Amino acid sequence: MATEQSFVRVADADDLREDNPQIVQADGHSIGLFFHEGEVHAVDNRCPHMGSRYP
Repeated sequence: MATEQSFVRVADADDLREDNPQIVQADGHSIGLFFHEGEVHAVDNRCPHMGSRYP
């Protein structure tokens, strides 16, 4: 089964730093952006254990 992928620009990579994670909104989803060891990571903005959102 194939899935369609699309990309939405939510931040400038130059604005992401190791000490400054960001919470952004895209297509109705809250997303946490992290810069770690030279790579950008995006995760669903919710705790997998309790389901609450990060501040």
